Amino acid sequence: MSIPFCESKYIEEARVVFAARFPSGDFEDSSWDIRHLRASQHKKANARVYFTKYGSTTDLLPARFADIVKAFLLLMNASGGTMPLRVDVTRMLWKAVEKRLSETTFFSWADFCEEDLLEAEQQMLQSWGTATTSKRCTMLQRMIDALAAAPNDPIIRPIRATFRTPRQEDFERYTLEGQDSRQAKMPPEEAIFAIGRMFSRVTSNERERLVLCALALLLATGFRVGEVLTLPLDCEETDGTDADQKYGLRYYKEKSRGGQKRLAVRWLTPAQAELAKSAIAEGRKLTGPARKRARILEQRPDTVLLPTMLDSLTLNQVAELLGCRRSSLSAISSSKLPRQLSAPTGSHYVYRKRQSKHGLTNVRC
Repeated sequence: MSIPFCESKYIEEARVVFAARFPSGDFEDSSWDIRHLRASQHKKANARVYFTKYGSTTDLLPARFADIVKAFLLLMNASGGTMPLRVDVTRMLWKAVEKRLSETTFFSWADFCEEDLLEAEQQMLQSWGTATTSKRCTMLQRMIDALAAAPNDPIIRPIRATFRTPRQEDFERYTLEGQDSRQAKMPPEEAIFAIGRMFSRVTSNERERLVLCALALLLATGFRVGEVLTLPLDCEETDGTDADQKYGLRYYKEKSRGGQKRLAVRWLTPAQAELAKSAIAEGRKLTGPARKRARILEQRPDTVLLPTMLDSLTLNQVAELLGCRRSSLSAISSSKLPRQLSAPTGSHYVYRKRQSKHGLTNVRC
């Protein structure tokens, strides 16, 4: 069966997008590695999307069906987070097609009807809960709408399915019992105050205190670790005046629509705000020297400015500057960090300051 021009043109445009988003991939593959599309790289789940029948990673979907699905994902700019969900929806749709057609070789996008979408809904309910099914039906309808409005010619006729799975509303937030249940999930004030006491009692080591600052912010805000580590310098936000004033922190959301990190504000309770303010203030103080050095490196990326000292540096001095162990320096190539035997005895190596300040830009300990 020949492929209509509108489908081939749609796929052709998607291949161009694929080449940009998957430079080392192949459009024809039965699965795509999507790890590089994720904004948050700490997750290990859903490393690939499979264009195979639901429940299998080897039983391939027909090319005419799979290629349009791939094109839709690319041209709609599906993120690494939603791409597996959208693909699973289409795999359920194919189960509905198989139930309708005795011979799937006669499949055509033009033959889709409302009954196919409703059957796909029933297939979803057999594997997923009602809340998930309701959301996935919305995804399915959006795909049908996009294919019906393809830029060249419609790939599928417009279909508006009346899905029967109700949307699950969260009414508990409007009841006193529901609000109490949500409040119970907040960190207890005892834990917040305990972390606060650790600032003054546990340690004076700057590195350990910086870790305590991060722990305090994790407890006070509920941020993810990556969100704490990427807080802007000017992150504090207030709203209102006097007794009605509230305090919050601007941060880069790791989970957002489209997979892009965006600034948002997390508003805090008075107890949370008290702990967060002290952690932010101390964190700024502890990271001040590092931020100052970072600004210098941005201005002069080819040179590491060393403190004023003798023209030559000992092994211990270089190790201290790099923040590594003395034994680690032996693994650094002399081409990256030039050194020479000391004079007059020549019993140990020394590093010339003028050469070291350039060589340190290439060193990794």
